[in-house]
Amino acid sequence: MGLRRRRRLPVVALISQSGVAPVDMIGGPTIPALDRPTVQVLVRSTAGPNNGLPDPRAARSLAAEVAEVLTTLSPTTSTGSGTVYLRVELSGSPFPIERDAVGRATYAFGAQVWRMPSTGDL
Repeated sequence: MGLRRRRRLPVVALISQSGVAPVDMIGGPTIPALDRPTVQVLVRSTAGPNNGLPDPRAARSLAAEVAEVLTTLSPTTSTGSGTVYLRVELSGSPFPIERDAVGRATYAFGAQVWRMPSTGDL
């Protein structure tokens, strides 16, 4: 039985980075009051139809949608560990960075996350 070629989907990658120094509380607990990690977001388009050149508009649109979702997080958004995410600030709008060997477009943007960490995050 031959292998069937699957339809390729756009790819979204969030790459965690260290960010800037946390904001400490004077005389407070041993964990920072606010942690400010950064994230790099990459969105790659799908392959084009019939091995044609891919259309970068889908990647650009998806990157803008991801940016909107990140920047509209509610301050009560939290993880199972108790971390509360206060806000996400973009460092710029999504921009094209490259096309891969088969012509798929990649868009990127960065963001800084403001969160109140819990002891489970340290």
